Parts: sequence; C-alpha cells; structure tokens
Amino acid sequence: MKPTRLLPLLDWSERRIEGAGQRLGQEQRRAQDQQQRLQDLQRYRQDYQLAPLPADPRLLANRALFLGRLEQAVQAQHQFVGQAQQRAEQARQDYLLRQRESERLQWLQARARGQAQREQEHRQQLELEERHSQRMAPR
Repeated sequence: MKPTRLLPLLDWSERRIEGAGQRLGQEQRRAQDQQQRLQDLQRYRQDYQLAPLPADPRLLANRALFLGRLEQAVQAQHQFVGQAQQRAEQARQDYLLRQRESERLQWLQARARGQAQREQEHRQQLELEERHSQRMAPR
C-alpha cells in the first residue's frame, strides 16, 4: 500500500480529534460552571441559615419554607453537577478513542512507508545486480 493512500484518512482522523477536543473543553467548562453554581447556592444557603431569626411567626414560617426550597435547589444542582461530570467524562473517553484511532493510522502509514522503502531498495539492488551481470557477461 502506498503511504499517500492513508493521507485522507489521517486528515479525517485529525479533524475528528480536533472536534472531540473542542467538545471535551466545552463539557469540562460546563461541569465547572455547574460546580460553581452549586458552591454559590451552598454559600447562599449557609449565609441565610446564619442570619438572625425573625421575631414574627409568619416570617419564621416563610423562612423555613424558603430554606426548604433552597435545599431542594441545592439537591437539584448536585444532580446537574453529576450529569455534567458524566458528560465531561464521556467526552474525555471519546477524545482518547479518537487519539488511539489516529495513532493506529499513523502506525499504518509508517509501516507502509517502511514497506515502500524496502521495495525501493530491493528494486535498486536488482538494478545494480542486473547492470553488474551485464558488465560481466561475455560480449
């Protein structure tokens, strides 16, 4: 096989790696954003819990309801963080797979180059032997 026959596949493979790398970066940023939102919610919840209690019973009941909703928001954000981390891990696995595919194609191209080089050397050797035998042949 000619080494140049693999060039379109290598180009295609490199484009796939680039795309997978971009997706990986996006998913990692999204996971970081979700984690930051979680930390912000947790900080807000903690600050609200540490605030002085109101004297009015209605305000106290409203505070308890709000803290309950805030806790639900924190729990939901935990789930969003987990999902974002899973997507980032899937994108990482995809990126690594694309890299391995590209490495295999590069190995095949190197092997084809080596084979082409050996064939060229063999042809040159045959030509040298042919010339040598023609010189040595009686005229």
